[in-house]
Amino acid sequence: MALNLFSEIKIGQMRARNRLMMSPMSQNSASDDGNATNWHMVHYGSRAVGGCGIVLMEDTAISPAGRVSSRALCLYEEHHATSLQPVVSFCQENGAKVGIQLAHAGRKAWRDRRTADIGRVSTGTDAFAPDWGAPAALDDAGIGAIIQAFQHSAVLALRAGFDFIEIHAAHGYLLHQFLSPVSNNREDSYGVPAAGRRRLLLEVIAAVRAVWPPDKPLFCRLPAEDGHPDGLALDEVIEVAAVLGKLGVDMIDVAASNVSPECRIVTSGDMQRVSTLIRKKAGLATTTAGDPNQAQDLLDSGTLDLIAVGRPLLTNPYWLLAHADDEQRTRLWPRQYTLAMPKSA
Repeated sequence: MALNLFSEIKIGQMRARNRLMMSPMSQNSASDDGNATNWHMVHYGSRAVGGCGIVLMEDTAISPAGRVSSRALCLYEEHHATSLQPVVSFCQENGAKVGIQLAHAGRKAWRDRRTADIGRVSTGTDAFAPDWGAPAALDDAGIGAIIQAFQHSAVLALRAGFDFIEIHAAHGYLLHQFLSPVSNNREDSYGVPAAGRRRLLLEVIAAVRAVWPPDKPLFCRLPAEDGHPDGLALDEVIEVAAVLGKLGVDMIDVAASNVSPECRIVTSGDMQRVSTLIRKKAGLATTTAGDPNQAQDLLDSGTLDLIAVGRPLLTNPYWLLAHADDEQRTRLWPRQYTLAMPKSA
């Protein structure tokens, strides 16, 4: 049977009802201590009610120094998992599979201007931009702590009931900072050449996969490219994706770069092109950003397996329901809505 947006998808042992995924988008609406709030329940719950097969929650800090803002969602203490669990349950009760994106901002972490720098870290001491504070260079002990923090957050994600997790290695965050030659000039085993630059990412994936159940999928977000003459080459991105697959990653989420202000903007067309090549050359399932109105063309062309939609779902969380036919409406529309709605509506 031909695939379409409403086709079920199996990722690892997880089955999602369709191929629409809500993209992770920072909400900056957590409590001061990083807990989920009523905003997250309504925001994510609406997209589950709206028919999304998969809801991927926003970049979530694995440590205090990894937060992208003072209101960033966090998952490094038990109370964080406890606050997330009702949101996860509600989305699942309304038919969606739910994931969380684990991240460390590295040198792009926020600065608490009321007190002092929270302790940015990176590959070295170069600031992201002139008006950003300089990070501290991670030593071996610090790198080990980062790996343990990702692993601990994965354990907490399991306790919160998530169906899958995504490791964020794009957008110029810490794992991308190590991966990219633009930001990694280290001369130790975590630096040049390419095998060193990717070492931290691979060790994080291995550590997470060791505690994340084999029947639950693991995603990894990679940059399509750096948009910089000295940045990641396309061949290296594909090679990294292939290695990640061997370590137990089930899907690659192709995203933007922004590892340096000097990088050009990576377009959705760039991401879709790289997504296609990873599917063909690395043999892995992929997702990337796309216009939901073009979903069928993207599926037909072999560009992706799962379409990630962000801003269009912000303006209309029920976009998918509005495009469902009668049979699909029976499966997707909430019972509470169908009772009050004519069949032909």
